[in-house]
Amino acid sequence: MKSDFVAANEQLNQRGIVSICTDLYMRPQRKGNLYYVKSPVTADRHASLCLYPTTNTFVDYANGGQHGDVIGLIAYIQKCNQWQALQILQDYYGLSDNKGRDKRVIQQQIRSQQSAERQKTKRKQ
Repeated sequence: MKSDFVAANEQLNQRGIVSICTDLYMRPQRKGNLYYVKSPVTADRHASLCLYPTTNTFVDYANGGQHGDVIGLIAYIQKCNQWQALQILQDYYGLSDNKGRDKRVIQQQIRSQQSAERQKTKRKQ
């Protein structure tokens, strides 16, 4: 079970916290090297939840500095535990639960998805 969690976390970190936040919550606003969204648990009008793309972590400054990784972000937004958040992410992205799937196949799938996202971004520009 723990190895499933670790493997999925690696796959999600390759995708990136900003992309995952955009897909499952809302599009963040970029300010320098950081990204901000409104806190999902406070009535704060300002974007106070900060995403750190280099470390794939977040901090919600409006909620006493609540922080975590990619899976923790989804648990925080969805108000569930980390195992439930992991299941949400696995279902959404079609990630492996580490039972019988080859790691190289998964990595190739992630690279393919990232490439498609880059091409999509270039076309928009």
